[in-house]
Amino acid sequence: MSEQQQTLTIQRALDLALQHHTAGRLSQAENIYQQILQSHPDQPHALHLLGVIAHQMGKNDTAVDLITKALSLKPDYAEAHNNLGNALQGLGKLGEAVASHRKALAVKPGFIEAHKNLISSLNELGKSSEKQQLRNDKNFSKRLDFFYSYLQTLGVLNSDAKEVVNGKQETIPLLTNSFLHWFETINWSNMSLLELGSGNSTLYFSRFFKLVTSYESNEKWYKALGPKLPNNVNYIYANPIRSSLEDEDTKKYDVILLDAGENRAKLARMISKTSYSGLIFFDNSEWYRQSVNMFSEVGFAEIPFFGIKPIQDWVSCTSVLVKSENLFNRFTSDWSHLHDLVISRNNEPWDNENSKE
Repeated sequence: MSEQQQTLTIQRALDLALQHHTAGRLSQAENIYQQILQSHPDQPHALHLLGVIAHQMGKNDTAVDLITKALSLKPDYAEAHNNLGNALQGLGKLGEAVASHRKALAVKPGFIEAHKNLISSLNELGKSSEKQQLRNDKNFSKRLDFFYSYLQTLGVLNSDAKEVVNGKQETIPLLTNSFLHWFETINWSNMSLLELGSGNSTLYFSRFFKLVTSYESNEKWYKALGPKLPNNVNYIYANPIRSSLEDEDTKKYDVILLDAGENRAKLARMISKTSYSGLIFFDNSEWYRQSVNMFSEVGFAEIPFFGIKPIQDWVSCTSVLVKSENLFNRFTSDWSHLHDLVISRNNEPWDNENSKE
């Protein structure tokens, strides 16, 4: 058998084993990985995946040995570094786990799973050193109760991928908590919104804006959401959205929400070429820096709202883009609403220059 044929046979065996593995048939997958290693003892993928099974079965010592051997054969194996960190964390070797997850990210910077696991191992490392201190902290349980209440108001405890709601069971958009806190302090009742990409945001913003025009490119979602929308929403199907945006007069809108499920840069370029001067709400702006820069080039300043979203376990950003000449017109200190957990002190003596305090 030629070397090419052997490689093809190994790959087919690995593919079959992975099918069993991902379906939870660990014993079948394990048998195939072992058969591969009998004829090819230095096959890094089989060693790594056999180590993953060992970790899943609670045999973390074995997992570390197998995955370490795989990495000696393939040092730039990001998935193996990540899973080695998981096994080390299972053994309580938290410092080594952190190092492994960081190596995974060094090899593959956009590796989301490794990023999540790094945060987990860092949290565990912090807990192990602070556990006794927290036990002795009489105020800890009280503070923990507050954070629990805060997460509940955000919808973290009662939202899922199908339904994102706040603590009052009201539909909310998948935008950062800090952005929504700011947004709800402003009175938008005489303003209009152009929404590029619909969803929970359409239902939410229709409660605040006088008029909402919303474009959606997903036909299935368009048909499902349409009957739920109130009368102040003009709902338009367009695939792609940019095909209809060419005929839209953006200047008649006070705000544009850019959260479409299509190329953001192309939409950003189209808007930036117009004379639009209102606000732009740009979600996940941390992912679309080139698109944001297009607006910066035509005079928009960026105000980033980093925060969390109810069904995600990482920090993201929703940015507000505003022309500098409109900054004071669009932002106000006359707040119309405050978060439910804010403690208001309207008669604070230190806020009165005539006070004797």
